[in-house]
Amino acid sequence: MGPWRSVVRIHSVRPYFFSQKRHPAKVSAGSAILGRFNHSVESKCQSYGEALSVTGFSSVDSTPNHSANSLRPAPPRKLECSSSAGRAVWFFPESKEILDKSGFLSGQPKLKPVTHFQGRTAHPVFALGENEKYMWKACLRGGLLSKINRRTFFSLERFNKEMIVSDQLSRSGIAVANLIAFSVTRRGIGYHIDQFIRIEEDAISIRDLMLKQQLSPTTEQVRTIADLILQFHDFGFLHGDLNLMNIMINSDRAANPRALLVDLDPGAIPYNADRINNLKRLARSYAKIVAQGGCPLQSGDRYRFLYHAVGGSRELLKSALKECLSQLQESEHRR
Repeated sequence: MGPWRSVVRIHSVRPYFFSQKRHPAKVSAGSAILGRFNHSVESKCQSYGEALSVTGFSSVDSTPNHSANSLRPAPPRKLECSSSAGRAVWFFPESKEILDKSGFLSGQPKLKPVTHFQGRTAHPVFALGENEKYMWKACLRGGLLSKINRRTFFSLERFNKEMIVSDQLSRSGIAVANLIAFSVTRRGIGYHIDQFIRIEEDAISIRDLMLKQQLSPTTEQVRTIADLILQFHDFGFLHGDLNLMNIMINSDRAANPRALLVDLDPGAIPYNADRINNLKRLARSYAKIVAQGGCPLQSGDRYRFLYHAVGGSRELLKSALKECLSQLQESEHRR
């Protein structure tokens, strides 16, 4: 991803992408189960990529288009594939050297981890050059399903989409996690998935800021996050899991705020979702963190966030306030 981009402030109503709903093409899972592993999995991901190129985007905002000057992100790129010994890796060509040096391409780490990043499990972090660190993430399920199946996935679509969408957004100037590659290893009728992700050392999630450090985001940080989400939505994308854990901010509160969206999870987006649904989900996450003892927003910042997150549109702000307030306790309604 390179250096973070400080989000440019937006003072006017921004255009909204798409005048009608679009939905990604459906791809049969049968071809991934039959035949040899390398051929079937590679064909499946290629089909997903082609479907994404045809439909445009994997996660689209169905909010009506209020402007003829719609924002359009960079076109999607096709992934390259390297496969051997029952394991396949998808990546963009410029990342191949990094993947080879780290061992991700072969599936065997060539470096010792310098630390571990704690998520649903401890993920090793490797240093490749000065100020370049990469996390080797084993993808695990969450929720109730994880009680009986934590590691095995039965579809590759969400991971393929997330790679392509993240690349589109990065090339369009939107600050999102830099996914370098993902690997697929056959396990019975399903797959184990690993991701290789470049990480930012000076970043902290809003969840950890409020819950662990007991700090509210500054008003400038709130504005920066709102502007980033507005740009993200204006390009026609939705986040599959927009919560406070998946929004990062630079930890130095004295520096100019920089925001980053991670774990886009396009496979989790409901059929009829729009940006208001995304903001409602974020409000639900905020309410949960506050209920756990997290430090709440400063007075006025909730309204300020929603105002800028919808680009100042009165119509969208009215809808956002209605949906988001329904997720909050009454004590939070005036923030």
